[in-house]
Amino acid sequence: MFKNKAFLVTALILSVFLAGQASAGVADATPPEVSLTLDGGAQYNNTGTVSAVVEATDPESGIIVCEIDWADGSAEEVTPGLVNHGYSNDGTYTVSLVCFNGESLANSIETEITVDTVAPAGTDIDFVGGPISNSTDVSVVLTRGTDDGSGLNTCVMDWADGTPEEEILADGPVVHSFPGDGLYPTFLICYDNAGNYSSAEESIEVSVPVEPTDTMPPTGLSLELDGGAAQNNTGLVMANFSSGTDDTEIQYCEIRLSTQDWGDNGTLDPMDTEYIFGPLEEGTYTAEYRCRDVYNNISEPVSDSIEVVLSEPVDDTPEPEIPPVVTPPTSTSGGGGGGGTRGGGGFVGQPVPPVTGQVLGAFTGDVDLGELFAKLLIALRNRSSRPAIAQVRGAFTPNLQLLNTLQQLTTILNRSR
Repeated sequence: MFKNKAFLVTALILSVFLAGQASAGVADATPPEVSLTLDGGAQYNNTGTVSAVVEATDPESGIIVCEIDWADGSAEEVTPGLVNHGYSNDGTYTVSLVCFNGESLANSIETEITVDTVAPAGTDIDFVGGPISNSTDVSVVLTRGTDDGSGLNTCVMDWADGTPEEEILADGPVVHSFPGDGLYPTFLICYDNAGNYSSAEESIEVSVPVEPTDTMPPTGLSLELDGGAAQNNTGLVMANFSSGTDDTEIQYCEIRLSTQDWGDNGTLDPMDTEYIFGPLEEGTYTAEYRCRDVYNNISEPVSDSIEVVLSEPVDDTPEPEIPPVVTPPTSTSGGGGGGGTRGGGGFVGQPVPPVTGQVLGAFTGDVDLGELFAKLLIALRNRSSRPAIAQVRGAFTPNLQLLNTLQQLTTILNRSR
């Protein structure tokens, strides 16, 4: 018990001296009264610094000296009063106190304290089904965690919805009923016996679907093919449409030819206003257009029809002689919008209508397309556009951009006649 040898020697010398002084009187045969209180009587400490209150009294012969042993390899001589000691490691320590009176009589006392400075680990909140729930009754797995020091004491869950905090006694699933839609930042906190704590926070959004109140489909839809024309001579049919109105919100729209299934052309945004069918072969086509709202009410489809005619009756007017294609010198480069030779093919010596300057760039570098384009220009100037279009349509078919260009050019030149 006595780890401080100097303290022991001093105590013996003083006790012998005082015993001699008291030899003439009656000897004190009663040991001193001692007490030791650690951290106000607490069983656990979570800081590592322990406060000890030392008390020792002997009204007859007085207290000579006291020693406290901290049970961590250190001891020190103390006087009655407050003593502090810092521990380097967590653990349970049995602290002892011994005091001597003037008659060399000793009294001792022991008390135990557990030092735990580490918080619990593994506290967790896990909402079953993710952070969004379509029901007010939500299942959540709560994990209290573990504590290797003083052990877990209590865990409390705050549901952040105005209900009282709930004590969580064990790990596992819990079902909580929230009052309604909203975002709830729930909070779980767990304490160990030393007062250390760990916590977890997780938000849950409750969004209960509203029962449909809209049973009416969208109305007021419109559809028109090629501006209401009866015929189309390019094979590219422009559909213009409007999604109309709905009591709630239009989700998406669809368009098809009567020979297609709904969905074959994907879905359209309600704000879209046009769609191009083609290239189409000759025949009569009916297009249909419909829309669906957010409650899956589907409108009655609106429709429009058009006849695609890619040929005309035979024109008795002799076909003009097509000039030969002249390959330009290698040092000559093509002109911008005023004619010239294009990419090794095309036309030479023919006046170029102003509108063709907008589309010539699309054919640069392709001899076959250049020759076909030259034939088209000559045919258009001689009012025989449809045979020329029928001749070049197949060459343009793989490229929707060229098809659109051809349609625009044909329309403008036909109007300029």
